[in-house]
Amino acid sequence: MVESSKSDRASLAILITLILAEMEPQDDSHILYLLTETCIDWIRDARPEEHTRDDIIEHKVPVPSGETILSISLVSLVAVTFTRINEEKKQLKLLTAFLYELLGLYAITNWIVHDAADCALNQIASTMSLSVSEFLYERGTYLVHKIALASRSRREHYHAPIVFSALLERVDDPRMYDHVRHIVEDLLLALDRFKQA
Repeated sequence: MVESSKSDRASLAILITLILAEMEPQDDSHILYLLTETCIDWIRDARPEEHTRDDIIEHKVPVPSGETILSISLVSLVAVTFTRINEEKKQLKLLTAFLYELLGLYAITNWIVHDAADCALNQIASTMSLSVSEFLYERGTYLVHKIALASRSRREHYHAPIVFSALLERVDDPRMYDHVRHIVEDLLLALDRFKQA
């Protein structure tokens, strides 16, 4: 699966998702962790197409690209995988990495990718008997730490504000401000430093 083409990866991800959906949660989840790590890396590398503009009349049917289909199938696979892992300690690191990449997908103007991300968030949150807002608030402290580190990174600093914005849009608990206050202060300081409004 590692050396396969993107269309093969998408097909395999869909098949594995269907198989995992029928399985019971696993106590020994080593293979599921490896699968999840690989899928998160692939989500990070995937570049789904922007959605076709509907304000321009064209004589063509918009078909999702291979990258878009791969992103959707990987997001679905990872969401189902998290519902099959019982151990919270091992799950937390992968969940934080997945949520960071998942929230980053909201920057892409493609409603199919947004729907896949929404479904994944709903599925994982409902497994924990929480709403999406409660789930992101609970796990948000770990995610906020990752966002803070990414905002200072040379490679990730463009992606971090997108993830931060998507997180804040989905959490309606005012207590979240206590967790994110330092990021807001850093962003305001950066704007002041570069005299941006």
